[in-house]
Amino acid sequence: MALTAALALAGLLLSAPSRAAEEHEETSLTPDSQLSLPELLETTLERHPRSGVILAAENTARAEAAYGRNWLPESPELSGFHLSDRPFDDIGAFENEVALSLPLWLPGEKRAQTALGEAATSAYQSSRAEFRWRTSAVLREQLWSLARAGRSWELALEQEQRMEDVLEQTLSKLKEAFPTPDVIYWVLPVLQSG
Repeated sequence: MALTAALALAGLLLSAPSRAAEEHEETSLTPDSQLSLPELLETTLERHPRSGVILAAENTARAEAAYGRNWLPESPELSGFHLSDRPFDDIGAFENEVALSLPLWLPGEKRAQTALGEAATSAYQSSRAEFRWRTSAVLREQLWSLARAGRSWELALEQEQRMEDVLEQTLSKLKEAFPTPDVIYWVLPVLQSG
């Protein structure tokens, strides 16, 4: 009876690591041989939350540069006005008015606007480059962390296999050294705890 209990306990101990590995197994990642680091970086940049801010900065820089290239700061405006009192009392109030509004740049304003457009473009380009470099660094660090975690997992599985082999050898030597089942029943818990 005691030998059966000891063997059942040994079987349970030998199967426990494999069950633990199954319980803690996450979704396995399969490498895609067609995916390259530049493609992964581009995908990451597109999906990054800050990409919207970078796109807005690009649009702002384009708008400032386009505004600086305009000949006039505002659109010209042609308007008309007509006033007559003929339908009512006809006292001679009659007026027609045509107006042309042509806004002009103030002295130095066009040059300042052009410089602002160039500065906004330069700021956007440096911001985009900085964003790309930082995202690239984070991506590479994550890839290295993933590779290190995979190797650590492989080493842990190898260590687990070695420990299972040592446990099997120890149990077989115990059975050889102590043929009486009662001794194994008392020695096995001591080995498990230490």
